[in-house]
Amino acid sequence: MTQETFVKLYQSRHRYTPSASFSTFLFSVAANLARNHARWKSRHPVVSLDEEAHHQGGYLQDKNPSPDESANQSDEMHQVEIALKSLPVDLREALLLFTYEDMSHNEIAKITGCSVKAVETRIYRARQALREMLSRLRD
Repeated sequence: MTQETFVKLYQSRHRYTPSASFSTFLFSVAANLARNHARWKSRHPVVSLDEEAHHQGGYLQDKNPSPDESANQSDEMHQVEIALKSLPVDLREALLLFTYEDMSHNEIAKITGCSVKAVETRIYRARQALREMLSRLRD
């Protein structure tokens, strides 16, 4: 993805305006590629053949959690994933950029093309919606 980002960045260099922040332009290119890649992955699922097991003292020791713990973790992660996917795109995008990419409200506003106050509102609404959805799923 990193290499692809820089190739796309080079290919779209004519669209960059020096008055804008380069990091915002770079992140926009990367975000678009990431969205395209996620869309492609959802259409083409892959199953890993590698297992995380370690060989010690002649015995194969599995460091994975117990089946019950694994099922609970998997179920919780699935619920969170469903809740995130059910958010409107604008709320989800603002929340993910803020939470996982550690971007400031100003940077998110430039990328999404809205005001800083709108970004704050979107993050707040996304958190509230997730909290509500996840509390309903746990009941």
